[in-house]
Amino acid sequence: MFATIRKPDALDDLKAQYPETLSVAILDVTDTAAINEVITKAFAEMGNIDVIVNNAGYALFCAVEEASNEQIRQQIDTNVIGSIQVIRAALPFLRQQGHGRIMQISTAGGQTTYPNFGYYHTTKWQLKASVILLQKN
Repeated sequence: MFATIRKPDALDDLKAQYPETLSVAILDVTDTAAINEVITKAFAEMGNIDVIVNNAGYALFCAVEEASNEQIRQQIDTNVIGSIQVIRAALPFLRQQGHGRIMQISTAGGQTTYPNFGYYHTTKWQLKASVILLQKN
């Protein structure tokens, strides 16, 4: 198994228990070059990959007028652009091997809304639409 995470020590216990079968890499999904590098490394190390779990997320909770431009950009870059870039990086490898799935993790926030979750819900709705678009191509 090849796992990418944000917190370096999050899988230390599993890595110690399964040193031969678990490979861990750090990944910031707002860095497209890093995404391509990690996906390429994962397929090189593992050969075939059956399932990619795309689970990165960032949550900004505030009234719409309270968010800074940087916070809004971080929300979009992580939840929408980052997820799309992971899919784009993985698809050529999955097509080449002739099988595999991408499991895109989302939230109820992609189907309903709550007060002060406006930016978060916006990105989850965008992500849902993006995944549907990518499935059709």
